[in-house]
Amino acid sequence: MNLKNHFLMAMPDLSGDYFGNTLTYICEHNDEGAMGIVINRPTDVSVLELLAKLNMKPERRWVEQLVLDGGPVAQDRGFVLYRSVEEFGTSVEVAENIHLSTAMETLTGIASGDGPENFLIALGYAGWSEGQLESEISRNSWLTVEATPEILFETPSEAKLQTAAKLLGIDFSLIASTARTRLNMAINGYVLGFDFGLKFIGLAVGQTITKTAGGLTTIKARNGKPEWTEITAIIQEYNPAAIIVGL
Repeated sequence: MNLKNHFLMAMPDLSGDYFGNTLTYICEHNDEGAMGIVINRPTDVSVLELLAKLNMKPERRWVEQLVLDGGPVAQDRGFVLYRSVEEFGTSVEVAENIHLSTAMETLTGIASGDGPENFLIALGYAGWSEGQLESEISRNSWLTVEATPEILFETPSEAKLQTAAKLLGIDFSLIASTARTRLNMAINGYVLGFDFGLKFIGLAVGQTITKTAGGLTTIKARNGKPEWTEITAIIQEYNPAAIIVGL
């Protein structure tokens, strides 16, 4: 699973967390971890103000575009996500015509009007260590979908999360917390494995996208018979894509 150039949509489990109600754009994802920019949390500082503080002479039109709170890591560091056929300053290509830069030359180009027209400026970023993001996805903290330039650069901040959810056919505003969790389980492809014994029933929960499985747990059998009420509740909770049964 590689989520580079994908959106992460925060699920209700993250409400009250820093990432509650956020949409994050993943710029890098490899065996060492992942890095992204939160793209729907504007600060109260305009691009005009930021560039002026850097002793640049920005065009007045940037007064209405706000700098983003890009994540909890390195919040004193600026990042520029932009769409362009050409590169401005030292940049990394995240996807076709989408670049990430921390170079002062990129900001200088924006201030002078010679830089990219479509851009986001963020302070800070979101980071995950090796396996951390995959683990959070397996715990239903995020929904994922391939990113689109239109949502990145053309959709207002307050509409980005809902618009990204619609790419999956989901209306976040109409889905209660429990329903979102069940939907996420279905989308992420949970598999339940039951091993029926005379005294105990073994249960394992697997996740097809991350290709991981939790530790084996047991359910007591009564008089050699399965406790169907408990088993039914587990199935309803996970809404699995598949069930594997061993006898």
